[in-house]
Amino acid sequence: MTWHPTGLTRSQQQERRQYFATFLVKGEEHFRKICSYYRINKATFYAWRKKARQE
Repeated sequence: MTWHPTGLTRSQQQERRQYFATFLVKGEEHFRKICSYYRINKATFYAWRKKARQE
């Protein structure tokens, strides 16, 4: 079981988005699995993916 804090600092949020981008680069996981792991919804997944691709 993974512990997920109820709130994240700004730097923790940025770090989470950066790790998220590494999952996208690898392309090994289905988006539902990634959403579950990062505890984000589908809209957030697509927004983060778009931002990661622009960078």
